[in-house]
Amino acid sequence: MLFCLFRFEFYIFSMSLQKIFILTIAVIILFGLMMLASSSSFQSQRTFGDPFHLFLNQIIQGVFLGGAGFFLAYVTPLRILKRFALPLFLLSVLLLVLLLVPHVGFEYGGARRWIQVGSLSFQPSEFAKIGLLFYVASWLASHKRELLHFSQGFLPILFMGGIIPFLILLEPNVSNFGITASLIFILLFAAGARIWHLLGFSLVILMVGFLSVLLLPSRLQRVETLLNPSLDPQGKSYQLNQSLIALGSGGVFGKGLGMSSQKYSALPEVSGDAIFAIIGEELGFVGSIVLILFYLAIFAEGMLISRIASDPFAQYFTIGFVSLIALQAFINVGAISGLLPLTGVTLPFISYGGSSLISLCAGSGLVAQAARGSNKR
Repeated sequence: MLFCLFRFEFYIFSMSLQKIFILTIAVIILFGLMMLASSSSFQSQRTFGDPFHLFLNQIIQGVFLGGAGFFLAYVTPLRILKRFALPLFLLSVLLLVLLLVPHVGFEYGGARRWIQVGSLSFQPSEFAKIGLLFYVASWLASHKRELLHFSQGFLPILFMGGIIPFLILLEPNVSNFGITASLIFILLFAAGARIWHLLGFSLVILMVGFLSVLLLPSRLQRVETLLNPSLDPQGKSYQLNQSLIALGSGGVFGKGLGMSSQKYSALPEVSGDAIFAIIGEELGFVGSIVLILFYLAIFAEGMLISRIASDPFAQYFTIGFVSLIALQAFINVGAISGLLPLTGVTLPFISYGGSSLISLCAGSGLVAQAARGSNKR
């Protein structure tokens, strides 16, 4: 057994950074499918008469299409991908605008975030995040020197890139507004923007976010719930309390895969935003920490890849992409754990939803291409 373990460790450490990154993504996707099959079984049976309905949908609409997106991003040369930066950005803007048109975007939970096409629906903001990264990374690769000048560089890219966070805020979607605005900040910081320009930008983000929470009663309620979980336990605080019950009942090692009791109607969104609570209940503290370590591994691998990537566009995109994954994971885990207000941010590669999985797989393909040919770790 020790010999086999040694051989496995030797194999991992002898792999190229590219292979390690692809393996990490593949493992977390498979883990997500396993947890989705477990968490959604009762919900699928009750709604569709098939305990594997959502699981199979995720495979067909998410994994297959996401795999195609990964392959295209991986094999298409970067010089060609860069040409699509502006078209993808404009398409993202168009979809977010269409979302606000009556009878085109449909409303759920007090927000207009989905576009229905026949029997299928998709979430434009998930694709817009990748479109934003494409555009800002491409601009910085060609105009890095201009970034030091406020009127000639910093303000123009801020204005163009800020269109997407602004449209997302109109849905309204305060959490994804914060995520997309933060991505712009991170990329500008990585490109060497002046600190005073960045401080001014961060103050604007904080002010807009604060005012949005104050003006949107449902968002303000989430903050109140965070500060006082016992407030209205059968109403506003219900999801948070049930999430905490699920995490607490899992203990150190969990109840076992498939043994969650909270997924039987008690906890809302068990296959979506709240799936981390089911992970904690079934796999315990240890399983939850292992998942968090996987997210940290993706971030660390991405930052290493950005250092060895020869193309500036690939460098900036990689930094933005792994930051996106880290931000979403942090917000989702923090919200379910009672450290942050509840949001609609999904757990990357895990939560049910084709839009998120497809966009993340496509982004992963570009990052894997950036690491191609390197044997550095």
